[in-house]
Amino acid sequence: MFRFGVLFNLFLFFRISFLFFLRLFLFWFWFSFLFSFFRFYFFFRFIFLLFLRFWFWLFFFLFISCNFRSIFLALRFRTIF
Repeated sequence: MFRFGVLFNLFLFFRISFLFFLRLFLFWFWFSFLFSFFRFYFFFRFIFLLFLRFWFWLFFFLFISCNFRSIFLALRFRTIF
């Protein structure tokens, strides 16, 4: 009976310590995954927003340059195109 009690207490101790370290490892794995995911998310979002800004200004200036003659004529003769 005493031997069973010692073995049972050892089993409980190792089970609890194993579950504790397993939980610690899972939390560490989960937070490292989240950190890396959000780090790459913000990095690629930053690149994507720069890309969008570049294309917006490119098409904006292309639109202005292509329509410069019609804008000038509209301002000169007050006509509506």
